[in-house]
Amino acid sequence: MVTNVVRLHDRPIWWHVLEASRNLLLPFAGFIGVIAYVQSNHYSKFDVLLFFFFFLATGIGITVGFHRLFSHRAFKAKQWLRVTLAVLGSFAWQRPLFVWVMRHRLHHARTDKKGDFHSPYIRHDGTKITGTRKQFLHAHYIWLHWYDPIIAPESPLIKDIYSDSALRWIDKYYNFLTVASLVLPGIMSALFYGTAEGFIRGVIWGGLARIFFLLQVIWLIGSVTHMFGNRPYATRDGSTNSHTLGWIALGEGYHNNHHAFPSSPCFGFDKKQFDLGWLFIQLMEKFGQVHDLKNIPDARHRQFRKSHQHQDSLHTLQSPTHL
Repeated sequence: MVTNVVRLHDRPIWWHVLEASRNLLLPFAGFIGVIAYVQSNHYSKFDVLLFFFFFLATGIGITVGFHRLFSHRAFKAKQWLRVTLAVLGSFAWQRPLFVWVMRHRLHHARTDKKGDFHSPYIRHDGTKITGTRKQFLHAHYIWLHWYDPIIAPESPLIKDIYSDSALRWIDKYYNFLTVASLVLPGIMSALFYGTAEGFIRGVIWGGLARIFFLLQVIWLIGSVTHMFGNRPYATRDGSTNSHTLGWIALGEGYHNNHHAFPSSPCFGFDKKQFDLGWLFIQLMEKFGQVHDLKNIPDARHRQFRKSHQHQDSLHTLQSPTHL
């Protein structure tokens, strides 16, 4: 499937500086702010709780919402939960919903091949990347400055979610939601401390610093888990599992598991593979807010993928509209 793209690397330097400011400099300033608070011992349990609350909430928005629900349709959810996950995912500063979903569906359709936006080995236009350092940096961050998909309402890549008017509103007002993601923890902190300085603390702990850490964690999924780690399942790409990232990234670190069975709502198949995203989905299902979960591969199916690696290259690429 041909997808039109914008050549971001041809844009003027000021555009890249502005983009880097939002992706790196502003969140990094929040990180420095937290370091300053910690070194001066001028922080409280509330600051730390605020950080982890928004890290987990926006992390669930990305991993369960943007990824498992909207990109892979691994389950269905009540409308209030769909909207909540879409808003929380937007709070993570990882671009608007439709761009995120289109990129990810193309990533699965063309993983580590021409057309993949963030492969360590090849750029979207097909040019190869050599050298471990360059490969890692491209997959981790630099890819954001090369190509972007052009969003078209009629595209089969996003047609299913574009039909939802609430999701269209969330996508359209993404910039407003990024600002709200700073203001909300700021207000919560200001109410707790009762001071203007409390608002600043909230913006730093629950806003910018949280965004910095979450961005790095999610970007590591694209870099580390396509270069390093173990590969228990036969796939047509370089996807790997990272147990450490599995815990930190709410289950997303079991990336080889995911690429082997992309429609599964659960990524951590083994008992030692902690998948917080899956636990959240199970909780929502228990309360009747999630339904029609797609099948999780059983032990026999997983063993088949392990023992038939020589057949993997014979499989045809799966259409992105069926991911």
